Amino acid sequence: ETEANWMVPGYIALVILIATRVDVLMSRGGLKARACVAAWCFSLTAVIAIHHMEWFYPAIARWVPAPTKRWAAPFRLYEPTARLRGHQELARAVAEKVRLLQAQGASPYVLTPTYGLTSTLSFYLPGQPETYCLSWNFGMTSAPVNQHDLWHPNPRHEPEAFSNRTAVVVEDSNMPPSYAWHMKKKGVFRRLDSTERLIVRERGVIIGAWDISICREFRG
Repeated sequence: ETEANWMVPGYIALVILIATRVDVLMSRGGLKARACVAAWCFSLTAVIAIHHMEWFYPAIARWVPAPTKRWAAPFRLYEPTARLRGHQELARAVAEKVRLLQAQGASPYVLTPTYGLTSTLSFYLPGQPETYCLSWNFGMTSAPVNQHDLWHPNPRHEPEAFSNRTAVVVEDSNMPPSYAWHMKKKGVFRRLDSTERLIVRERGVIIGAWDISICREFRG
């Protein structure tokens, strides 16, 4: 399966490549030169617009449905670059949960159900602490689901390293049913203490929503 963001370096490189071609054609003149100049201007404008989609949020927002129980941040379904936003605010909220648990004498770790969110928090959390991923697979077998299951220790293959510890479980609110709730229901954790929803807005638009849960006594 390929992903659209794999080609991002190509989008940026295209602007440079077209510019070099324009330089050659401009010396010759003619229709090709004008076409390349137009293409270069369009490409450059598109790259700038993609990097600053927040400029258009007030105009786009009027066409986006209001949040619902199923879709806490529907804007992210229609505006792909919104998925790149809000992570600094999320990291601060998660770091505060970790700090409070540590103040209570716990040894918490951060756990998510998706590799993308795990990687994001690994980058944005203060001090870049190790963040763990435990994606669901059928029967929660030991078969690896993503790269986090190949790095050790991990909750799937070395549950003893996480036994009885408290986790700050972070999940995208746009992806119900609740991951933390099911972890408790399936007995992966003995207790689910609380869940709080973080809503992040930019220019008055909800660009992200995440559920942060405190799950205690990991059993594996």
